[in-house]
Amino acid sequence: HQWQDQQWLEQRQNQNWQHAPVSVYEVHLGSWKRDSNHHFMNYRDLAHELAAFVNEAGFTHIELLPITEHPFDGSWGYQTLGYFAPTSRFGSPDDFRYFVDYMHQHNIGIILDWVPAHFPTDSHGLARYDGTALYEHEDPRKGEHRDWGTYIYNYGRNEVKNFLIASALYWLEEFHLDGLRVDAVASMLYLDYSREANDWIPNEHGGNENFEAIEFLKHDKLTFGLMYAFSENFMLPFSHDEVVHGKSSMIEKMPGDEWQKFANLRLLYTFMLTYPGKKLLFMGNEFAQYSEWNEATELSWHLLNGVMHQGILKLLSTLNRFYRENSALHYYDFDGQGFQWLNCEDNQNSVISYLRKHDNQHFLIVLNFTPVPRKNYRLGVPRLGRYTEHFNSDSEFYAGSNFHTIKEVSTTNQGHMGFEHSITLDLPPLGGLIYHYHE
Repeated sequence: HQWQDQQWLEQRQNQNWQHAPVSVYEVHLGSWKRDSNHHFMNYRDLAHELAAFVNEAGFTHIELLPITEHPFDGSWGYQTLGYFAPTSRFGSPDDFRYFVDYMHQHNIGIILDWVPAHFPTDSHGLARYDGTALYEHEDPRKGEHRDWGTYIYNYGRNEVKNFLIASALYWLEEFHLDGLRVDAVASMLYLDYSREANDWIPNEHGGNENFEAIEFLKHDKLTFGLMYAFSENFMLPFSHDEVVHGKSSMIEKMPGDEWQKFANLRLLYTFMLTYPGKKLLFMGNEFAQYSEWNEATELSWHLLNGVMHQGILKLLSTLNRFYRENSALHYYDFDGQGFQWLNCEDNQNSVISYLRKHDNQHFLIVLNFTPVPRKNYRLGVPRLGRYTEHFNSDSEFYAGSNFHTIKEVSTTNQGHMGFEHSITLDLPPLGGLIYHYHE
């Protein structure tokens, strides 16, 4: 394969991702979309359709559920056997290189779900590879996940660690991927994870920590503990785990009648895209799919014929672009100076409000979590000036009620909630507003 993504790689090398927008669309390639015969699509065809959709929806990255080769479709890729092989379900390794290359050429980053926590017991895989417990622990109290029917790696063996680290590097170097998401970390860290009291072996100090796994997950930053003590780099995820095993889809989790469900979801996404932290949303949630995710069939694309579902996708596209184009919403995702609460105590009205800031750019976010409109809602603000409405989740453009709001308001010297100045707004029901501050 002749790579054509040099511009992307140079940009990635020179970019500080912590200050960049990261809005991730989580995708299971086998069920995102199928061909007309309901068969899997090729990586190349998927690249064209997925890139167009992701750019239209405004996401910056995709995260692929594991495409490392796996024997069972129903594991969603999380029971990996081929740690150095893109699954042949969707084509050849060069077809996957084309997929990555095409995404990069269309300014979309790719994160791969990678599973170093456990592996299936299939005899054609790593299990009892030479007839002995070569990759796994011999004792089932350390070497088996009975809930999942898988074996646990023996991270105390240098050969096993080398195998796994080589796999991670392989995906990053050979396929130009932009990052790895490590699955099932909790199961790696704790010896008693999902085990009965008499079904695990304590470490040498009598505790439940798996020191070998912890050592494997560390790299070489001895100061990491202190860095972690003062701040975290984090995602705000609504992942595939939220919409499986009887948990309902995102839209069906919402309370109220049909209108309220959609209004609540629009409000939730407004909260997510304006709150500190990088973002992740699993496929189907971007247009409010009713059903839980089913890996055996494609998404319910026909729903996009409906105005309410179109409204959710339009809203998310608008918010993604707004998040990407305005540094106040992403530059200080991991730094307190980019965020300021205005009022997080108004539980009587169920309204929260905050500022997102970077340099001289300030945005005011006000979220009304009840179906009751709030007229003449007073809000304390730290600076004199004007606030202009930039976004309203209740707009008819997003299939909202189009409740009348104040498009521009100037501050007064009337103090409120500890601030010297204040403004008065009209808040739509189950609505989120974004105002741009001007001096």
